[in-house]
Amino acid sequence: MNSIPKIIHYCWYGGGKKPQLIADCISTWKKYLPEYKIVEWNENNFKVEEFDFVYKAYKDGKWAFVSDYSRLWALYKYGGIYLDTDMEVLKPLDDLLKHSSFGGLEDTQINCAIWGCRIGDRFIGEVLKYYNNLNYDDYKDSLKDLAIPIHLTKVARENGYKEVENKLIYAKEVDDEVNCNNGDVKYFLDNVAIYPKEYFYPKRHAWQEPVITENTYTIHHYEGAWRKPHQILRSKVKEKILKVFRTFKDK
Repeated sequence: MNSIPKIIHYCWYGGGKKPQLIADCISTWKKYLPEYKIVEWNENNFKVEEFDFVYKAYKDGKWAFVSDYSRLWALYKYGGIYLDTDMEVLKPLDDLLKHSSFGGLEDTQINCAIWGCRIGDRFIGEVLKYYNNLNYDDYKDSLKDLAIPIHLTKVARENGYKEVENKLIYAKEVDDEVNCNNGDVKYFLDNVAIYPKEYFYPKRHAWQEPVITENTYTIHHYEGAWRKPHQILRSKVKEKILKVFRTFKDK
């Protein structure tokens, strides 16, 4: 069976200059993933006008939601691993290539700041179908409800992802319990692997310090391009205040 291709996809729409945080994160990809082809998706190589959801978000200048769809499209068409531009890589990802598809939990929801899959992945195909029926205009007054973890988790649950008392109820397609019970990794559908929070999302907010373990592959820094300017500013102020507090506490 083929492995996930060694391709890193990321999105950068709007043509703006990449902030230092993003440049620093991309440098970690090159450091730990030297054999991977890195592909940037933007308005020059992705036809935003061909997809209703994407085109409306693009005209509205909401690049994060353009990225939500185009990452799914790229993964389904080419396979590989998608990374948000604010995703810092801490070690090689080759151990994850064995899966047909993988992602990770961000608290109780499945996020897509990192996602890997083979070409034509069944689950990503289902998420694409869902987005093709999603009306961007319905969310313009409440963009936080359009965040991809909400909708990704919804589709996952519709396809067999369930938990009861922290124990997975396996979808009927998964009958090899030995292979499915790999630590705390949860499986559903065609063995889509969902990793615990510590693997990819060791902090919950941009202003929090990450809790790194031996299992941690990445840190999501929550740049939050979909948020309003005052929300981004508030996170940055919190981050600076906490850094000052930690400095005095450690002295």
